[in-house]
Amino acid sequence: MTAKFERHMMGMTLEGERKLAENDALHDAIECYVDADEPEKFVPAGGRVLGVGKYSFAFLVEGIVLKVSSPTSSQSAFDTGRPTRPENLEDQFRVLSELSSHLRRTDEGITSPDQFFVAYSPAGAYILGQQYLDGWVPLEYRAYQVYGDRELTVDEVNEVEDTTAALRARVVRSIAGFSMRTSINDLGLHHPVGLHGGNVMVPDGEPLRPDTKAAIIDQPRAPR
Repeated sequence: MTAKFERHMMGMTLEGERKLAENDALHDAIECYVDADEPEKFVPAGGRVLGVGKYSFAFLVEGIVLKVSSPTSSQSAFDTGRPTRPENLEDQFRVLSELSSHLRRTDEGITSPDQFFVAYSPAGAYILGQQYLDGWVPLEYRAYQVYGDRELTVDEVNEVEDTTAALRARVVRSIAGFSMRTSINDLGLHHPVGLHGGNVMVPDGEPLRPDTKAAIIDQPRAPR
């Protein structure tokens, strides 16, 4: 890792260090993101956009998700033409790194993507590198695949409610002993029922059941 690159790093795991050391294309892509005034507009050769959120963009680069949040990447910045505070991806790196380790010691079938590194650029942008959950989709998208937007039968409503309740209970049990439990604050657990279906991932194509595997992402929540 170059000295220039290293001074922008806010955090890195051993696996992240290995991936950067072994992959020149990934290393070069991160340097381009760090140097860019508006890094959310940069997609390196061979990369692709995975998603666009309210505050950030996610790109797939060399098999790794790069999440970028800058003063110009949010919907508010786009609407008003004024810079806004970016999503603090250093917090996400720290919380999700600990959460991933914690969940490996539980047996609820709940995981979280491995975190590799997080950088902060001179332009005030965060760049977070994390595991790509290949073949996984947001819970809300998978539910739409299964049920669509039609009116559900009584049996289907009961099925959805039972599955959601069981999944929520497993999530709650899996994070009950987590030392940073209060930072897991964007799953909708403050509501009496349900889950934030955009921040829970499930395997694409598998049935939605009470024992469906799931992954927690994007914690803590972005600034409101």
